[in-house]
Amino acid sequence: MREILKMIIPKSLKKTLEPYRKQWRNFKILAFEYGQWRTIKNWECVDKDGKPIPWFTYPAIEYLNHLDLSDCSVFEYGLGFSTLFWLQRVKDLVSVENDRIWYKTISEKIEESARIKYLFFENPKGYVNSLLLQNKKFDIYVIDGRWRGECAKVVLNNITQYGGDMIIFDNSDWYPRSIEFLRNNLNWVEVGFHGFGPIADFTTTTTIFVNRSCIFKYKSYLKSVACMNQISEDDLIEDKLNDI
Repeated sequence: MREILKMIIPKSLKKTLEPYRKQWRNFKILAFEYGQWRTIKNWECVDKDGKPIPWFTYPAIEYLNHLDLSDCSVFEYGLGFSTLFWLQRVKDLVSVENDRIWYKTISEKIEESARIKYLFFENPKGYVNSLLLQNKKFDIYVIDGRWRGECAKVVLNNITQYGGDMIIFDNSDWYPRSIEFLRNNLNWVEVGFHGFGPIADFTTTTTIFVNRSCIFKYKSYLKSVACMNQISEDDLIEDKLNDI
């Protein structure tokens, strides 16, 4: 049917309709390929197949999906679907939550495992300092819950004492002073992943800091959800470059 329409629609009309076609395709990619419509409708952070994802921006999620994190340990401020996401990918995980109802909701979705410890602290001091109680290095620190400015200070403290390789700070555009604090004290590589994410009807930023001495392994070729699936003919090819 589509091919027939292409044949009978005048070229002038095709040209007029083309911007609308492209915009509709962009909407479909965000709504269905990334699964955002499902997240908005059901108010849960999942991809198009219903698998849990963090409430980060989609570019940040895609970046993390390409990394082999199977040997990593994670400390996470803020339980959520991200907790389920990490549990499928990392060696071990400690998560802390301050909201009693949300803690119960997420903990009921977690399959008991020696690889995860999830904590509840309702008061700010207990919540923020829960990281220090672990007395160990974590490869990845996630700041995505309450009192993020104070959490950033504790994360830096723990990294200074034990070490670390990555910090993920979500909604970093809401916390410019906290980001500046980490930037000035870490001297790590900083990348801001801007864009849409699950549930929300606005764009935001997920900032990832990576230790300069750390090299994460990639588990797959870098490509996006709705990319063109092509390799450029001027990609790095030795025999062609030798002729230049």
